[in-house]
Amino acid sequence: MVLCVLCVGCAAHGPKAGHDLIVPDEAAGAKEAALRVERVLADAGDNAPELLQFLNLYEPGTPRHRAAWFLVANLPVADAVSMSADELAEYVDYAFIARGATPWGPSIPWSIFLRYVVPHRSAQEPAQPHRRRFFEQLSPMAVASGDIRRATLAVNRWLFSRAGYAPSSRRDQGVMDTLLRGSGRCEELAIAFIAACRAVCIPARPCLVPAWRHSDGNHLWVEIWAEGGWWPIGAGEMDSDFGVGWFIPPALSAAVAIAPAYGNGPSDEPVFATRRGCTVYNRTEHYTPNGTIAVEIFDEGRPVPAAEAIVFVPEGGGFRRLGRIVCDGRGRGAMDVGGGDYLLGTGRDGRTDYAWVRVEAGGFGGASLDLARERLPEGDRWVRFARYPDIAQALGSAYEAIRAARSEYMNVVEARRLHEFAAIAGITSAVMERGGLARRDEAMVQVRAAGRRGYEVLRLLTRSDAADGETLLDCLLGMSAKDLVAMDVDAAADEARLIAGLRGVSGEGDAAFAAFVMPGRVDDEPHSHWRRAFAERFASLAGRKAPVVATAAVLAAGELRVVESGPLGPPLTLLQNLETGLAAGRRERAAFAVAILRSLGHPARMLRDADWAEYLDGGRWWPLYPGRADAMDDARVAAWYGERGELELRLEDEEGRVAGAAAVYGRDMLLARPLLDGGLEPLDDPDMRYDVARGATVFSLPAGRYLLTLVRRDAQGQPYVRIRTVDIAPGGGVSVVLPLDLPAGGPPGDLG
Repeated sequence: MVLCVLCVGCAAHGPKAGHDLIVPDEAAGAKEAALRVERVLADAGDNAPELLQFLNLYEPGTPRHRAAWFLVANLPVADAVSMSADELAEYVDYAFIARGATPWGPSIPWSIFLRYVVPHRSAQEPAQPHRRRFFEQLSPMAVASGDIRRATLAVNRWLFSRAGYAPSSRRDQGVMDTLLRGSGRCEELAIAFIAACRAVCIPARPCLVPAWRHSDGNHLWVEIWAEGGWWPIGAGEMDSDFGVGWFIPPALSAAVAIAPAYGNGPSDEPVFATRRGCTVYNRTEHYTPNGTIAVEIFDEGRPVPAAEAIVFVPEGGGFRRLGRIVCDGRGRGAMDVGGGDYLLGTGRDGRTDYAWVRVEAGGFGGASLDLARERLPEGDRWVRFARYPDIAQALGSAYEAIRAARSEYMNVVEARRLHEFAAIAGITSAVMERGGLARRDEAMVQVRAAGRRGYEVLRLLTRSDAADGETLLDCLLGMSAKDLVAMDVDAAADEARLIAGLRGVSGEGDAAFAAFVMPGRVDDEPHSHWRRAFAERFASLAGRKAPVVATAAVLAAGELRVVESGPLGPPLTLLQNLETGLAAGRRERAAFAVAILRSLGHPARMLRDADWAEYLDGGRWWPLYPGRADAMDDARVAAWYGERGELELRLEDEEGRVAGAAAVYGRDMLLARPLLDGGLEPLDDPDMRYDVARGATVFSLPAGRYLLTLVRRDAQGQPYVRIRTVDIAPGGGVSVVLPLDLPAGGPPGDLG
């Protein structure tokens, strides 16, 4: 192997002196690899010496050295600032141990081993060491299985015995937290399954449908590399097998199926997207007959080089963004998708254009966008997707046969798991009853939510008889299940004492204190015990009025250096923001400002439909805009707090009668802001009410342009979409009447 030497110098918060790094001359190019590592080291700040120590553990030119370099070159920011040399080395060392210990390990190609066995993560979960533990626990069972297929099924049975499916928040929990809780949503079970497979040298990666076409929602499963190819299997689903699962039939109608992989570099698979430290592969053709969207983007008839088109499909009451088509120098681009109709949008210099395109299996669907048109989507139409009922029935029958054969054993295994949790709950309940603990019913909800960490919740609850016990109990009862599992008992008790001492500081009342000071969760950041560190860092602001603290908070948040984050790796925790001076975008900066105010006793909150935050003063909410002491000079902020307009939406049935509140916001209807790049930004939490007297849903909205959508589906899930452009003026009113029923006759023809 050809080697070159890179001298990495000092960076802000980075290595304190130059270091010689032996850079493998990989196919991607030694210079490019060196630049990626240098960027990671710069972002790592004070943790850079740990990464350098890890890189220097292995003899240059060896496979282990190449693997270590690959990990660091693609390390997400949250891992770069926190993972130690020992933690990273655990993944490299045990990957090679498992490669030698398993019968199939030596036959796995190097590129597959490097990308789908060595890496420590597969999604946005917080990094939690697990490789050694999983290898020690699972390797005897895997080796005894004899081959990679049987070993995979054995690992999946093990996961099913430890954790089951349960819906939860979109924030990913760590691998070990899923096992401690005993539950997770599909992505979290997949993360745990992938981690367990990789520990015994089974190459594994996630694969997902970002949006189902036959219904709302999405799904993620696992692909296993075996016998020279990738095979789908449901994570923690004992009724799934290689190429067989409940999700296989609906995937026939998928718009796209994509598989994110750790790292950047060459591959023979079609690429869907490339981001920092991650390559996303387009797997659509392996799940459904696919075709190609071919788009051309113009400006007054002239091609727009390197333009981008955003691809949408209906989901819920609006549209879900699938991805981007990046065009070439002639303004042309393409994307492979499943058969059906798609909405395309593009934008540049404040002008946008949208168009519909239909793609049939094996064919091309062409669309032409021109920025000079400056148009938004409008009107009513069926949005078709391809269906293959005969194939789906055959695939469904294969799944049902496996499910029937395994159901009895599945029931036994699940009963054992549930019995374990019931025993924890029973013991905890008895202890609380004997101790006379207040609010036992509420506390037991938290104990059950914490799964195998129920005893730690009990341990914290037993401290609630202290002077600050009521505050401690309030804090614990307000925590999400994922935070209950991730918390440290001593740190949680310490935070409760701090919070108890802040009562009355703001003068905004107990309700505001409970809702906007006490919670440790600010946004979607991973759990951390941040409150004491923030209170100490900003102690000079203690006792100051809310506007003074808010001004200091937005300036401090504005000083956080924004770093690029890829699709792998979690957001930075608030504690990491504080310790590193980094933030992955404006929203993390806003959360940082909220944390400053809360740590000093002032109510503050994030906004779901804006990228700034708010603080409460004098009974009124005021903007917290990172980096700006006076946020009102921003047009969007000024519109948000200025005079609003009103949208009245009346829904009628086919006979013209008012349909009442039959449509649910988010599920059936949605408002979105058109963005300058052709995107659509949904409003998650608009100010709305149903006015019985008017028979209408009434929205109070900041001035601006919105896209109103109403989506209804037929018995096969085919959506009918009604789209209206709504311009809201300050103090103005707009009334829209939409029919709620589907048009007679159903969708024309059939696709697929």
